[in-house]
Amino acid sequence: MAKVVTVFGISGVGKSWMISRYAALSNAAHIQASQLMRNARAALVGQAVTSEDLRRGPVLDNQSLLTDAFAKVLATEVRPIIFDGHCLVDVGDQSIEIPEEVIRQLQPSGIVLVYAPADEIVRRRESDTSRDRPSRDAEALAIQQARCVDICAGYSKQLGLDFVQVRAGNEYEFSQVVGQMLQK
Repeated sequence: MAKVVTVFGISGVGKSWMISRYAALSNAAHIQASQLMRNARAALVGQAVTSEDLRRGPVLDNQSLLTDAFAKVLATEVRPIIFDGHCLVDVGDQSIEIPEEVIRQLQPSGIVLVYAPADEIVRRRESDTSRDRPSRDAEALAIQQARCVDICAGYSKQLGLDFVQVRAGNEYEFSQVVGQMLQK
């Protein structure tokens, strides 16, 4: 079975970019939670589903779609897996924490949180017109990031896993941390 490292970070922090760069250089599988859920939901409803549809829908119900789809990936993937997901989903005027049991079912070897200064995330979100994200100022994003740290630390404690924070854009540190977690 493939080793898994879960990578979290708030929307717009740059985690998918870092994961895709790492995956391309290391022959790891970059598995995106949103893509797994979109595919599973689309199969159920018979039409295309966007990330925004997932956010507007039953966020916690989508997690069962995610864990079922990920179990299929685990059964067939032989390469190391870098799981690209969220521990906190930003929905309108609230944020929904992903339960620890969902993370447990991913069977990770470690947890990484990608972070950046909140004002950088605001700029990235403003320049990315391909996604329809809830509008947040730097203060709100800083609060969300702090909450993500707490959530990931909780996962780490509950699951007995290493938890490391890596600054967005620091490819060297990201590579080192993920590589060490995949060796466990």
